[in-house]
Amino acid sequence: MYKLKLVKALSYSGVVNASTEHPYVETIDPAIAEAAVATGYFKLISDTSSSVPETPSEPEPEEDDSLFTDDDEETPSEPEPEEDGKALEDMTVAELETFATYNNISLKGCKNKAAKVEKLMTELGIQFGQKVTYGSPTMVDLES
Repeated sequence: MYKLKLVKALSYSGVVNASTEHPYVETIDPAIAEAAVATGYFKLISDTSSSVPETPSEPEPEEDDSLFTDDDEETPSEPEPEEDGKALEDMTVAELETFATYNNISLKGCKNKAAKVEKLMTELGIQFGQKVTYGSPTMVDLES
């Protein structure tokens, strides 16, 4: 049995369904558990499928447990640099087009990925290799 916890976003509907009201999901299928964790929205809490005895899993939190806090990590005294984001050259064409849309930049006339990357770098003053936060402005604000 695999127990997963929703750790990112307010809800998720895909290989499994979870929300802030019900952040825990259990499945017996290892493929489903692996796919859910691979999305980045879930953390594996316990895996009781192996024959090796497991140490006790963390207790289920009280109702007031915050979805956005991680009990395993200490609160840093200074904010850490944001690890989220991706360099433009590492994005897919779909991600580049979405990023351009959210930044009100037209990629009309750009025939390939390299041309789209170049146009975005020029328009936004972004350097090669510089990571940018992309996606829905609403989700970016929620994740901050």
